Amino acid sequence: MTNFSAIKNVHFIGIGGTGMNGLAQLAIHNNFNVSGSDRKYNPSLSPYKELEKLGIKIFFDDGSYEISKNTLVVFSSAIELNNEDLIKADKNNLKKLHRIDFLKELIPKDAEIIAITGTAGKTTTTGLLSWIFENHNLNPSVYCGAGILNWKRNGNLGNIKFGNSKLWIIESDESDKSLLKINPTHSIITNIGNDHLSKKELKKVFKKFQQQTKKIHQKKIDSESKKINFNTNLIGEHNQDNIRTAYSFCKKYGLNIKKTKKTIESFEGIERRLELVNIKDSIYFFDDYAHNPMKIKSTLDSLTKIPKINNVHAFWRPHGHKSFNQGYDELNSIVSNFLKLNKGSFTIMPIFYDGGTIKVHRTSEDFYKNMKKKYQNIYYVQNYDNLMELYFQIIDKNDAFVGMGARDPNISLFIKDLINHAV
Repeated sequence: MTNFSAIKNVHFIGIGGTGMNGLAQLAIHNNFNVSGSDRKYNPSLSPYKELEKLGIKIFFDDGSYEISKNTLVVFSSAIELNNEDLIKADKNNLKKLHRIDFLKELIPKDAEIIAITGTAGKTTTTGLLSWIFENHNLNPSVYCGAGILNWKRNGNLGNIKFGNSKLWIIESDESDKSLLKINPTHSIITNIGNDHLSKKELKKVFKKFQQQTKKIHQKKIDSESKKINFNTNLIGEHNQDNIRTAYSFCKKYGLNIKKTKKTIESFEGIERRLELVNIKDSIYFFDDYAHNPMKIKSTLDSLTKIPKINNVHAFWRPHGHKSFNQGYDELNSIVSNFLKLNKGSFTIMPIFYDGGTIKVHRTSEDFYKNMKKKYQNIYYVQNYDNLMELYFQIIDKNDAFVGMGARDPNISLFIKDLINHAV
């Protein structure tokens, strides 16, 4: 057990990730001296510039960070054992903690914890619940996997809220089974699909998570809530399900239902969760975090059902070799169905590696070559310059473009660049 009373300095490896930058913000709030490092560090980009405004010093993760006495190094499962920052920590006998263990230390032992997990929808459900509970004046502390657009203002990253109560709403990560280190008061499992872990593995993990829940556990939406179509800013039937999940939980929790419904209507959504970035020259530009089969299907299905959109042009950059291989066959089916029914296009780029397993089974180019045998409207590009050239040729008025992928910050930058060059 780490003696937190003796810790004054905390260094976060991979601070650019949403989970890690959220912890960094919580650490600042708890009066730690905070630094961080990241292999993609760029001071001109979010979230680095927002974190530096908070007084956080950021380095490249090459072992160049400053160390002092009483420094704790926090890392995630995506950080390899040969990472220079980790090696430096070991050489200097610094204390180390996995990110979930650090979060646990920040949460009061007697806190009421609402933990949300699942392979799709957990971030939106976490954000919506947080917004509902805040509007019921319950003042929760919040740890969310992406920025809540209602809070993302004036440089605020929007993924963290500092409450003054003992109520915590947290998004829990199933990808590395770290959620099992949390013993929540209440828990929600949104759904189960192939991602970093297989469905078989996930069912075991979620069952144990359920057993660790002290009071309310929700895996199914109640029958009454299933029938409701909510007035919402969120696009797609999958988001109606996310809302129903949150609403159903609020009923069990005992919140005022009329006020809950009204609050749902004012929820703006989550960054990069089918986020409509802009409409320019009758072209719709969306940014989306979709990276596993379930999420990609939900995104494509939602956009193709919007009447005012003629064609959907989807771009996807996979991340991680393991998750790509895990969902390969399912993705093949999803993209095939999309290309059959849609006159737009699907474009894929080389896998974005940001830590984790390095073993390559199949590549995104393999995926493209297999699909190209049947469909003409699928493309493979090596870089964003090639992607820009392609879209100048194929996109038209009343079409939609959606960029999909989890960890590559250039996806969002490309979308903004594409908007600027749209004619």
